[in-house]
Amino acid sequence: MQFSDWVRRWNHQQRGYRPYKDLSMEVMADLVAAQCRGRPLRILDVAAGLGVLSHSMKTRFPGAHLTGIDIDPVLLHIARETFGHEAVFLEGDLRQPDWADPLDPPYDVIMTASALHWLEPRHVERIYHDAYHLLAPGGLLLNSDHMRTALDVPLRPTFEEAIAIAQGRIKSNPGYETWERWWDALSKEALIKPLLVERARRFGDVEDVDQELPPEWHLDAMKQAGFRDAAIAFHWYHEAVVAAVR
Repeated sequence: MQFSDWVRRWNHQQRGYRPYKDLSMEVMADLVAAQCRGRPLRILDVAAGLGVLSHSMKTRFPGAHLTGIDIDPVLLHIARETFGHEAVFLEGDLRQPDWADPLDPPYDVIMTASALHWLEPRHVERIYHDAYHLLAPGGLLLNSDHMRTALDVPLRPTFEEAIAIAQGRIKSNPGYETWERWWDALSKEALIKPLLVERARRFGDVEDVDQELPPEWHLDAMKQAGFRDAAIAFHWYHEAVVAAVR
């Protein structure tokens, strides 16, 4: 099997859920370039999955030292096979207080995308607190995720319709597959089947949270964790990039 093909297909199906995903990753890379000013980078990708965000940063900053951490054995396997020796991908459960034990700080950048909305707010608060201590002084924390605008915004119906139009445009492309179809196709790969069993064991008792806290909540949590500066870098209704500097 060609692991790079599965990454490509993952990217395509994710755009059907997050039409502005590519733009948000460009914003994150631009922030890294501006804050870190070309110095050698040590980047930590939290909830890295199969390494989509890491790949974006590696393309932009080829000399960066990349580390990813995740709990999903299937996605970690794909990431390791895809990157080879160009990045390190470790196992860690973000719901646990010791999730960061395998890491080797300090880092210049800690980033995460499309992940923390699956966690309870208390877990996100702890991750921000841990990130503060894992970063070098002047280090950058970035989170790109679902962060919904307040529900009483008058233009809410227009925003929702615009997002539906963007999603429909992507999903109407020939060959588009949903999240469920991607996993179903992957499950037919013989090399992946044992990892799917382990994945089911790890996630069997995990309750879906899927909270979309507003970006202002994240800024407050970052400041409470100790970050001296925190701001919204990009926002479109229910998608945002928030940034903070240690």
